[in-house]
Order: sequence, then C-alpha cells, then structure tokens
Amino acid sequence: MWRRHFLRQVWLAIRGARIDEAEALIRKQVAGGVESVALYVERAGEVLVRGYGRAQPQSVFLLASITKPMTAAAVLILADRGELRLTDPVSRFLPEFRGEGRERILIRHLLTHTSGLPDMLPENEALRQRHAPLRDFVQGALRTPLLFAPGTRFHYQSMGILLAAEIVERLVRRPFRDFLREQVFRPLGMRDTSLGLGGRRVDELVRSQVPVETAWD
Repeated sequence: MWRRHFLRQVWLAIRGARIDEAEALIRKQVAGGVESVALYVERAGEVLVRGYGRAQPQSVFLLASITKPMTAAAVLILADRGELRLTDPVSRFLPEFRGEGRERILIRHLLTHTSGLPDMLPENEALRQRHAPLRDFVQGALRTPLLFAPGTRFHYQSMGILLAAEIVERLVRRPFRDFLREQVFRPLGMRDTSLGLGGRRVDELVRSQVPVETAWD
C-alpha cells in the first residue's frame, strides 16, 4: 500500500511538471532505506534521467514479472507470422501437456491468466534452492494440477507465461532469450535489455524491489 501511495505522489508531481517536488519525494524514500531508485522524465522534448541511491542513469535493473508482456510480444509476433493462433490448444505445440482438462487450455488462456495453472509450482522453493535449470520448471508446469477449468476464472499465473515461452522456443528452434533479443529488443533499440543476466554479474545489476525487512507505514 505504501508503494502505491508513494508512486502516485511521484506521478502526480511529474504530471504537474513539479519535477523538484517529485525528486524531493524520491530522496526522502532513499534516505529512509530504499536501496535504489531511478527517475526518467521527458518534458517538452527534454529528457531528464537521474539516479538516486545506488542507481545511476546507466544502471541496469534486475526485473521479474515485466518478462510477462515481453513473452506475450514474442507469442504475438509468431501469431502475426501465421505460425500459431491464440485459439490453438497448447497441446498442439506441447504434446505432453495432456490429461485432467489440459487439452482445453488455449494459448490465449496462458496470456490472460485464465488457464487454471497456478502462479508458482508447489515445489517452487525446492527447485530454487537447488538452482534447478529452467527445464525442470517447465516439466513441473506441464504436470501440475489445474486450479480450475480453463477460461472460467482469472488467476495470476507465472506458469502459464512459462509455457507460452516454451511454445515459442520450440517453434523457433533456438533459445527464447535469443529470439527476444533479435525480434523484440534490438528492433526497439533496447541495447541494455536481456532475458537473464545477459553476460552480466548479479552484483552489477540494481534490484528493483524494496528490501523485505524495510517497514513502511
């Protein structure tokens, strides 16, 4: 709740062209314990990029769920090329994804969080602790029980997006990160964006999350 309130205050200040006020809000949060914050503002053709805390204008941030719309973009590129349809069943491309109603899950269900798949696997923590490869998460998503009949409810689910990425990778026959780089990032001029570390070390990246131990009222 605090984050939503803070971001709304910053957005209102920027919208009202009160950049100094927005910066004061950000500096206050950084002084209170936020590890890093970046501010990007474009006003009357002038671009202002400033870093606060650990963040610098050229910093690369470690993001998570923003990969979901990137994955959706990759799927839509293949749909535009006629290599798949959003109404195709997932099992057409992932033949092992069958049983217990999985045959009724369409690609559009994966992208709209209506597939019935869970957000995380029951064994998610165990997989992460042993640094399991991505293929183990994919295999888990192919087998995990559905929470509800496809298309009947909305439930935020990372596993559906993971399977959408797997479909793209199997169709293009090369790593998904390479397809995103060649077909999405490079055409958009996103030179510093990558799926995964992109050859960087973790300590070279700036985390976007507020530390868990930080309490805000």
